[in-house]
This record gives sequence, structure tokens and C-alpha cells, in this order.
Amino acid sequence: MKKVELLFKESKERLKLAVDAAGLGTWDYNSITGELIWDYRCKELFGLLPEHQINYQQFIYMIDDEDRTQVDEYFKYALSGINNGEYEKEFKIQDAQNRKKKWIKFKGKAYFDGEGNAYRFVGTSLDITVQKNHDEAVNELLKQKDDFISIASHELKTPITTLKASLQLINRVKADPSPKKLNNLIELSVKSLDKVSVLIEDLLNVSKLNQGQLHFNKKQFVIAEIVDDCCHHVRMEGKYMLKTTGNKDLEVYADVDRIEQVVINFVNNAIKYAPATKEITINIEEVDGFAKVSVIDNGPGISSEKLAHLFERYYRVDNVGNQTSGLGLGLYICSEIIKKHDGKIGVDSIPGKGSTFWFTLPL
Repeated sequence: MKKVELLFKESKERLKLAVDAAGLGTWDYNSITGELIWDYRCKELFGLLPEHQINYQQFIYMIDDEDRTQVDEYFKYALSGINNGEYEKEFKIQDAQNRKKKWIKFKGKAYFDGEGNAYRFVGTSLDITVQKNHDEAVNELLKQKDDFISIASHELKTPITTLKASLQLINRVKADPSPKKLNNLIELSVKSLDKVSVLIEDLLNVSKLNQGQLHFNKKQFVIAEIVDDCCHHVRMEGKYMLKTTGNKDLEVYADVDRIEQVVINFVNNAIKYAPATKEITINIEEVDGFAKVSVIDNGPGISSEKLAHLFERYYRVDNVGNQTSGLGLGLYICSEIIKKHDGKIGVDSIPGKGSTFWFTLPL
């Protein structure tokens, strides 16, 4: 008997060490008396102090509204003998102390007397919040990847199809070309090729950003000169008037090509999302030791719930009345470029009153 008692004691101690090392809490429920016993770890998971007493109803009401009914039902299923009395369930709770949401996993087994009545239900509890958050993050990334592949395929297919059709028509009329028709087809081909180039450039830039390989060649230059020179494609088309205002002598220390890329993106977005705007203003000013460049349009504006997401990767604003185009990478890349220049980027917009996209750079 002494040897048996010693072995039993050692077995209990080993089990306790294993349970503690795994971060498990233990619970014991007497379905006849309704008594519920939690160890210190189980109480800790729920934000309770060691001296706190807990009953079944209190436990159930600590569970998130979405999961409460199902957890209760599964408990009752196990106590009725379903699945041989075994229980395993994941659910959300709100920590009683810091009010933060947690994911908890309960696993247990009910024991029955000779008449099939449950007299005891014991099990373990485990905090699986980190695992759940990781799983959710992975699932979100996979969804973003699938969405991105779908968008990229569609966006690349459209200009390539147009380019192919234009080249086929040029090939048909090459023997006896009409100058006007040929010019139109060539213009259409160039536009389609430009769209493909922009999409591929966005893909390459975001890939370089992810790998930390987007290099910068900074130098001192007058920001107004870059603003005036970078949007020839808009001025040549003649549909929109670009007006540069403010301090045209302000100098900044930055990468010319990258800042040009940001300004072009802002101007292209103003044209894309506010096509009725015929005048776009680019204002330059000095604010708190930084140069601030603002691209201002008088378009429909952007709702407040969308403003917070504009610079996120793959986020695309619905273009009212037109099909949304682009990969949702342009503003994200602009944001990363400005951050790496130790500047800030943002947007101010009121629905119906236009939008102002701006960035700052060190002088």
C-alpha cells in the first residue's frame, strides 16, 4: 500500500508539472450538486482572483454572446452521454480584469454511474488567443493574396486585350492606311501600353518595398520644378489644367524620381476619381520646417469611413459611375516612399467638396 501511495503521489506530481508547463487550467464540475471547482490557472485565464468562487451560470455568462448558447448546449450534450461524454470546444470570453477578448479551449470528459447518470465532469482549459490571432492573420493574408491575383489578372488583361485589338487592326490596314484611323489606333495602343507599364511598375515597386530593396538617391532640389515637369502627359492631353501655387522657391532633400512618382499618382487619382474636375491645383508651402505639397481637386470627395484605409495595401475606392481600376497599390507605395523620406502623407476630404491629398518632406 505504501508503494502504491508513493507511486500515486509521484504520478499526481508529474501530472501537475505537465499541466503547469503546458499552461493548462483544470476544472471539475459536479452535475448533481452544481458545484464547479476551478484551479488558480483556470481562474487566471478568465481574469479572476484565486479567492473568487465561480458557479456554472457565472461561467456561462462570461462567454461571448456569439458562443454562449453553443458552449452550453455542448456541455449538456456531453452530460447526456453524447460522444461518450467527451467535450471539446473553443470559444471567446472577455477577461474580467482588462476587458480584453480572449480565445479559450475547453476539453473534458463526463463520468457516469451504473444507471448512465453523469456524476462528474472534469477537464482542462487553455488560452489559444495567440494561435487564433495568428490563424486569422494568415487567413486574411491568403484572402488578400487571392483578391490581389484576381484584381491583377483582370487589370492586366483589359489593356493587353485593347492593345492586341489595336495591333490587329493596324495590321489589317497597313497596306492602305488612313492617316486619321492609323493615328487613333496608335494612340490607343500607346495608352494601353502605358497602363500595362504602370501596373507592372507598381508590382515591381511593392515587391522591392517588401524586400527592402527600394533604394533612394537623395539630393537638394526645388520641389516646384519637379511638380511642373512631371505631368506632361496631362498637360499634352489638354483636358485638364494643372495650376501650381504657393512657394515656388522651396527646396527639399529627397529622391527626385520617387517624389515625381508620388505627385503623378496624386494627379492621376484626381483625374480618375474626379473626372468632372477640369482644374487641379498643386500647392507648395512651408509648414513647421517641412515642405508640404497638396494636390487639390473639386470632385465628389471621399466618405470618412474610407479615408482611414486609403493608404493600405490593395485598398481600392469605388469609382462612382465607373468601374474601379488599378491594383490598390499606388497610394500604399506613395505612403512608403514618403515614410522613408521621414515625411508624412495624408488626405483631407469632405463629400461633395473635393479632396486634398498631401505629403511633407524635410527641407
